[in-house]
Amino acid sequence: ALEGRSKGTRLQVWAAPLVGLLLAGLIIVVPQTQGEGLGWLQLGADGLLGPAELWGLGLFRLLALLLLAGIGIPGGVLLPTLVLGGTLGAVLGSLQNLWLPDLGLGMGAWTVLGACTLLSALCKTPLSSVLLGLAWGGESLLPGLLLSCTSAYALSSEAGLFSAQVDGRASSGAHLERPLAAPSQDVSQE
Repeated sequence: ALEGRSKGTRLQVWAAPLVGLLLAGLIIVVPQTQGEGLGWLQLGADGLLGPAELWGLGLFRLLALLLLAGIGIPGGVLLPTLVLGGTLGAVLGSLQNLWLPDLGLGMGAWTVLGACTLLSALCKTPLSSVLLGLAWGGESLLPGLLLSCTSAYALSSEAGLFSAQVDGRASSGAHLERPLAAPSQDVSQE
Protein backbone atom coordinates (compact mmCIF):
# COMPACT_ATOMS: atom_id res chain seq x y z
CA ALA A 1 0.00 0.00 0.00
CA LEU A 2 0.98 3.60 -0.46
CA GLU A 3 1.32 4.22 3.27
CA GLY A 4 3.73 1.32 3.71
CA ARG A 5 5.90 2.35 0.77
CA SER A 6 6.09 6.01 1.75
CA LYS A 7 7.34 5.36 5.31
CA GLY A 8 10.84 4.54 4.14
CA THR A 9 10.96 7.47 1.72
CA ARG A 10 10.47 10.34 4.18
CA LEU A 11 12.82 13.21 3.54
CA GLN A 12 15.56 14.22 5.88
CA VAL A 13 14.67 17.05 8.27
CA TRP A 14 16.89 19.52 6.40
CA ALA A 15 15.33 18.66 3.01
CA ALA A 16 11.70 19.21 4.00
CA PRO A 17 11.94 23.04 3.92
CA LEU A 18 13.52 22.86 0.45
CA VAL A 19 10.67 20.72 -0.82
CA GLY A 20 8.25 23.14 0.86
CA LEU A 21 9.84 26.05 -1.01
CA LEU A 22 9.60 24.09 -4.25
CA LEU A 23 5.93 23.44 -3.56
CA ALA A 24 5.33 27.13 -2.74
CA GLY A 25 7.02 28.09 -6.00
CA LEU A 26 4.85 25.60 -7.87
CA ILE A 27 1.71 27.10 -6.31
CA ILE A 28 2.81 30.64 -7.22
CA VAL A 29 3.57 29.68 -10.83
CA VAL A 30 0.53 27.39 -11.22
CA PRO A 31 -2.18 28.61 -8.80
CA GLN A 32 -4.55 25.89 -10.07
CA THR A 33 -2.68 23.41 -7.87
CA GLN A 34 -4.18 24.97 -4.72
CA GLY A 35 -7.27 23.48 -3.14
CA GLU A 36 -9.07 20.30 -3.98
CA GLY A 37 -9.25 20.96 -7.74
CA LEU A 38 -12.94 20.32 -8.25
CA GLY A 39 -13.56 23.75 -9.75
CA TRP A 40 -10.89 23.22 -12.39
CA LEU A 41 -12.22 19.75 -13.03
CA GLN A 42 -15.68 21.25 -13.61
CA LEU A 43 -14.22 23.70 -16.13
CA GLY A 44 -12.67 20.74 -17.94
CA ALA A 45 -15.92 18.79 -17.85
CA ASP A 46 -17.72 21.79 -19.33
CA GLY A 47 -15.22 21.90 -22.19
CA LEU A 48 -13.82 25.30 -21.22
CA LEU A 49 -10.22 24.04 -20.99
CA GLY A 50 -8.27 22.52 -23.86
CA PRO A 51 -6.20 19.34 -23.78
CA ALA A 52 -2.94 21.20 -23.09
CA GLU A 53 -4.39 23.07 -20.08
CA LEU A 54 -5.98 19.92 -18.72
CA TRP A 55 -2.79 17.88 -19.20
CA GLY A 56 -0.72 20.58 -17.48
CA LEU A 57 -3.24 20.87 -14.66
CA GLY A 58 -3.19 17.12 -14.05
CA LEU A 59 0.59 16.97 -14.20
CA PHE A 60 1.10 19.87 -11.78
CA ARG A 61 -1.55 18.56 -9.37
CA LEU A 62 0.18 15.17 -9.39
CA LEU A 63 3.54 16.83 -8.74
CA ALA A 64 2.08 18.82 -5.83
CA LEU A 65 0.52 15.66 -4.38
CA LEU A 66 3.81 13.77 -4.62
CA LEU A 67 5.72 16.64 -3.01
CA LEU A 68 3.24 16.80 -0.13
CA ALA A 69 3.45 13.06 0.40
CA GLY A 70 7.25 13.22 0.19
CA ILE A 71 7.56 15.67 3.08
CA GLY A 72 5.09 13.67 5.15
CA ILE A 73 2.11 16.02 5.14
CA PRO A 74 -0.95 13.88 5.76
CA GLY A 75 -3.84 14.11 3.39
CA GLY A 76 -6.57 12.12 1.79
CA VAL A 77 -6.18 10.00 -1.30
CA LEU A 78 -9.77 9.64 -2.45
CA LEU A 79 -10.40 13.16 -3.73
CA PRO A 80 -6.98 13.52 -5.42
CA THR A 81 -7.59 10.16 -7.12
CA LEU A 82 -10.96 11.33 -8.43
CA VAL A 83 -9.60 14.71 -9.56
CA LEU A 84 -6.58 13.19 -11.33
CA GLY A 85 -8.72 10.54 -13.00
CA GLY A 86 -11.34 13.09 -13.98
CA THR A 87 -8.66 15.37 -15.40
CA LEU A 88 -7.23 12.51 -17.47
CA GLY A 89 -10.74 11.65 -18.66
CA ALA A 90 -11.31 15.29 -19.63
CA VAL A 91 -8.02 15.27 -21.57
CA LEU A 92 -9.20 12.20 -23.50
CA GLY A 93 -12.58 13.83 -24.04
CA SER A 94 -11.09 17.01 -25.42
CA LEU A 95 -8.86 14.98 -27.76
CA GLN A 96 -11.90 13.00 -28.88
CA ASN A 97 -13.72 16.27 -29.60
CA LEU A 98 -10.79 17.41 -31.76
CA TRP A 99 -10.31 14.18 -33.71
CA LEU A 100 -13.73 12.50 -33.65
CA PRO A 101 -16.31 15.24 -32.96
CA ASP A 102 -19.22 13.10 -34.19
CA LEU A 103 -18.65 10.32 -31.63
CA GLY A 104 -21.26 11.89 -29.37
CA LEU A 105 -19.69 11.36 -25.95
CA GLY A 106 -19.65 14.64 -24.00
CA MET A 107 -16.87 16.04 -21.85
CA GLY A 108 -18.81 15.37 -18.66
CA ALA A 109 -19.10 11.69 -19.54
CA TRP A 110 -15.35 11.46 -20.23
CA THR A 111 -14.63 13.16 -16.91
CA VAL A 112 -16.82 10.71 -14.96
CA LEU A 113 -15.34 7.73 -16.83
CA GLY A 114 -11.80 8.90 -16.06
CA ALA A 115 -12.48 9.53 -12.37
CA CYS A 116 -14.19 6.20 -11.82
CA THR A 117 -11.63 4.25 -13.85
CA LEU A 118 -8.67 5.55 -11.86
CA LEU A 119 -10.59 5.00 -8.61
CA SER A 120 -11.24 1.39 -9.64
CA ALA A 121 -7.58 0.75 -10.43
CA LEU A 122 -6.00 2.44 -7.41
CA CYS A 123 -8.55 1.59 -4.72
CA LYS A 124 -9.36 -1.91 -6.02
CA THR A 125 -13.10 -1.19 -6.01
CA PRO A 126 -14.55 -1.85 -9.49
CA LEU A 127 -18.17 -2.32 -8.41
CA SER A 128 -18.19 0.74 -6.17
CA SER A 129 -16.58 2.76 -8.95
CA VAL A 130 -19.24 1.69 -11.44
CA LEU A 131 -22.01 2.56 -8.98
CA LEU A 132 -20.44 5.95 -8.26
CA GLY A 133 -20.24 6.64 -12.00
CA LEU A 134 -23.89 5.67 -12.41
CA ALA A 135 -24.87 8.06 -9.66
CA TRP A 136 -22.87 10.88 -11.23
CA GLY A 137 -23.51 10.30 -14.93
CA GLY A 138 -26.64 8.20 -15.26
CA GLU A 139 -27.36 4.79 -16.72
CA SER A 140 -26.25 5.75 -20.23
CA LEU A 141 -22.66 5.47 -18.95
CA LEU A 142 -23.12 1.88 -17.72
CA PRO A 143 -21.44 0.11 -20.70
CA GLY A 144 -18.45 2.44 -20.64
CA LEU A 145 -18.16 2.27 -16.85
CA LEU A 146 -18.30 -1.53 -16.82
CA LEU A 147 -15.67 -1.79 -19.54
CA SER A 148 -13.29 0.85 -18.17
CA CYS A 149 -13.56 0.06 -14.45
CA THR A 150 -13.27 -3.72 -14.77
CA SER A 151 -10.42 -3.41 -17.30
CA ALA A 152 -8.53 -0.97 -15.08
CA TYR A 153 -9.04 -3.23 -12.07
CA ALA A 154 -7.89 -6.32 -13.97
CA LEU A 155 -4.82 -4.61 -15.46
CA SER A 156 -3.69 -2.85 -12.28
CA SER A 157 -1.13 -4.28 -9.89
CA GLU A 158 -2.05 -5.98 -6.64
CA ALA A 159 -0.90 -3.01 -4.55
CA GLY A 160 -3.65 -0.57 -3.66
CA LEU A 161 -3.76 2.77 -1.91
CA PHE A 162 -4.94 1.40 1.41
CA SER A 163 -2.77 -0.86 3.56
CA ALA A 164 -5.71 -2.24 5.57
CA GLN A 165 -7.49 -3.46 2.45
CA VAL A 166 -7.50 -7.25 2.18
CA ASP A 167 -7.46 -9.41 -0.94
CA GLY A 168 -10.93 -10.87 -0.47
CA ARG A 169 -13.70 -11.77 1.95
CA ALA A 170 -11.87 -14.87 3.14
CA SER A 171 -8.94 -12.71 4.29
CA SER A 172 -11.06 -10.16 6.12
CA GLY A 173 -11.46 -11.95 9.45
CA ALA A 174 -15.22 -11.53 9.23
CA HIS A 175 -15.63 -15.07 7.91
CA LEU A 176 -13.90 -17.15 10.56
CA GLU A 177 -14.78 -20.78 11.08
CA ARG A 178 -14.84 -20.26 14.82
CA PRO A 179 -17.03 -17.37 16.00
CA LEU A 180 -15.37 -14.66 18.03
CA ALA A 181 -17.89 -14.90 20.88
CA ALA A 182 -18.85 -18.13 22.61
CA PRO A 183 -22.37 -19.33 21.72
CA SER A 184 -24.96 -18.86 24.40
CA GLN A 185 -26.01 -21.93 26.45
CA ASP A 186 -29.45 -23.33 25.76
CA VAL A 187 -31.17 -23.82 29.13
CA SER A 188 -33.75 -26.26 27.78
CA GLN A 189 -31.07 -28.94 27.32
CA GLU A 190 -30.10 -29.01 31.01
